[in-house]
Amino acid sequence: MQVRQGIPVEIEFDRQETGDCSSRVVFPDLHLSAALPAHQRTIVKFNPQQAGSFPFVCSMNMISGTLVVTPNGQATQSAEPEKTAAAFGHAPSDGVGEPTAADVEASQAEERRADIADLTRRVVIGAVLTAPVLYAVMARPLGARWVPAVLLDHWVQLVLITPVMMYVGWPIHRTGWLALAHRSADMNSLITLGTFAAYGYSLLVTVASTALPAEVRDVYFEAVGVILTLIMLGRLLEARAKAGTGEAIRALLGLQARTARVLRDGAETEIPVDEVAVGDAIVIRPGDKIPVDATVLSGQSAVDESMVTGESMPVVKHIGDTVIGATVNTTGSLRVRAAKVGADTMLAQIIRMVQQAQASRAPIQRLADAISAYFVPVVIATAVATFAVWFVAGPAPTVTQALVSTVAVLIIACPCALGLATPLSIMVGTGKGARAGILIRSAEALETAHRLDTIVLDKTGTITAGKPALTDIHLTGTLSENELLTLVASAEADSEHPVAVAVVAGARDRGIYVGAPRISTPSRARVSGPPSAATVCSSVLRPCWLKTVSTQRDRKASAPIWRPRARRRCWPLSTATRPGCSPWPTPSKMTPSRRSPPCAS
Repeated sequence: MQVRQGIPVEIEFDRQETGDCSSRVVFPDLHLSAALPAHQRTIVKFNPQQAGSFPFVCSMNMISGTLVVTPNGQATQSAEPEKTAAAFGHAPSDGVGEPTAADVEASQAEERRADIADLTRRVVIGAVLTAPVLYAVMARPLGARWVPAVLLDHWVQLVLITPVMMYVGWPIHRTGWLALAHRSADMNSLITLGTFAAYGYSLLVTVASTALPAEVRDVYFEAVGVILTLIMLGRLLEARAKAGTGEAIRALLGLQARTARVLRDGAETEIPVDEVAVGDAIVIRPGDKIPVDATVLSGQSAVDESMVTGESMPVVKHIGDTVIGATVNTTGSLRVRAAKVGADTMLAQIIRMVQQAQASRAPIQRLADAISAYFVPVVIATAVATFAVWFVAGPAPTVTQALVSTVAVLIIACPCALGLATPLSIMVGTGKGARAGILIRSAEALETAHRLDTIVLDKTGTITAGKPALTDIHLTGTLSENELLTLVASAEADSEHPVAVAVVAGARDRGIYVGAPRISTPSRARVSGPPSAATVCSSVLRPCWLKTVSTQRDRKASAPIWRPRARRRCWPLSTATRPGCSPWPTPSKMTPSRRSPPCAS
């Protein structure tokens, strides 16, 4: 989130779960901390006096973010507070203005790249400095015949591991000590206590070895280096996984139009889509993406709405109809009036829903909260008891054995599965679902999906390939299948209607030559409505319409021969005694071998 320097800020956190593991938000660089009671809205107030980027973290569940303070020389202390609200676990809104989905994703992507770069640097430094010390300690037990004597020197190990302790592990220590200071110990606190205990004892042995008995002069620098490096490696892998989930958002953003042709002061001007205002008149040409949600003012065209509905057949739009941003206009021209722009469009709402699903909390996380509320204090108490027992009743050297056992309890007890694996799996799952066209509303829906026993599909586009295909031809006249298909495909050769394209493709797949027709009514729309009459090889083809009887008004009404389950067209031929009929259902993605039954004569 972004605020201005010198302007008082109010950030509202809406915590909607129980548990103490995420009960405090900490801004380390601002020396600011605040408790977040369960199921309450908490307002954090402060006045940022220094420009820059300041990270914040919300305790155990590792939810984090960055507060960007921009310079503002005209700010005053008496300025009105900027209010920023956030659902807990979501990125708070910008205090300056409502950002677009593209702005939010760009900002988050930049933060992820910077985070990955920083973590990579720390992991590399930790691995390079820890590897020699680890080799020196483990080589002999593993059967190595030669170990450089310099690596066995405690001072050399101290020089190598100190940067790992102070630089590589700094993000852990900073959060861990702050959590302890605010009496809300978390997994970072456990790691900090364990590594500082091992490092402090090893430092004492190195600096004042003569003050200790010979049997307790062992150092544990390698444990410090390995623990911190591996934990930072885990965070790096987590950051990379989170960056991968951003691909789903970027793919949705890629569907959006970049520019729009608006009519202002009687002139057509092309502007960025972000500058479109509600009420603007927009010109949509054939093949254009519709920039925003709008209402048709004039014109008629078929719009490909498969991005939203999954249906392959374009929908004809007339005056007064609503068109959805990011859908594709096909051949007709439209003039529309912008109704919803920016964050209010349907595409923006879909993107926001994916973001909310990735940040939502699953039921198992509430269980993790309940457990971890007691987990950390119990672990610390167990570590203290472990040290006391080993020191009093353990074998010699008692101090060394007690220290090693205490560190082991603190480090191994870190609840990584509860604190990291669960939210990470939610982000990956919802991201992969979005890339596959599956919109998961919440983490709870994702977790409870294994109990589903029935799935209801509201439209064919959900499970179909997305385009019609010619599967069967049922003859009712004297023409052969190839003869009929030659005439029909030739009549449809110049049409851009999805069904016409399917017929022509089906004919060519069967090796049939498709000629060019002579269209009798070239002004007829080629994407929507009935086909134009055509002459192919001296045979006149005219579109067939069914006569349907209305039982309510007892009168006949004309309707085109489109069927929801097996769409078809009949072509009366001047050279044929009976019409031929060909169906083209949309092939299923789930069971390609199944086909809809041939249409009845």
